[in-house]
Amino acid sequence: MKKKKNLFLFHASLLAVCRDGLYETELTALMRREDDENTLPLALWVSLYSQIKVFLRIVVTKDNKLQLVHAETLQVVRQRYLPKNDDVIKVHSLLGAFFLSQSNVDAHRSTINEVPPLVNRRALSEVAHHLAAACRWGDLSGLLTDLIFVELRCKVGQVHELLRDYDRLLGNNNS
Repeated sequence: MKKKKNLFLFHASLLAVCRDGLYETELTALMRREDDENTLPLALWVSLYSQIKVFLRIVVTKDNKLQLVHAETLQVVRQRYLPKNDDVIKVHSLLGAFFLSQSNVDAHRSTINEVPPLVNRRALSEVAHHLAAACRWGDLSGLLTDLIFVELRCKVGQVHELLRDYDRLLGNNNS
């Protein structure tokens, strides 16, 4: 039972700090066990999902996006599971690292004469937000000066969002 409670706490914390919900595949990948290669075991996810679905809004797409359904639910999760700013920063840091790993920036760097891998538009748009929210200014600075990252953001039409990320870095970087 304690394991399921910890999974709920982790799940609720992730959804409470993300901007616009998380896709089911993102959530299960984030919740995977250290000894598992890809995602949370299906049986564990189904059990957890059946218990928490009343707290979720499901945006039906190819890969369902999950969001906390009520502002009150969000408030309770933040008060109970994320009472300190450091707790929120840790979750943003985890999300930033996850979206960085999903962005395929390094894979694009090594494909000069090959077919480039698919671009994860969502990961490109989310990584800078979560690095900034986690106060990881050095990592954000490195990312925003990585020409491969900048090129990918421009290619997928995220120029305005990229400029917003530069403004966020310049306005909040105290180093």
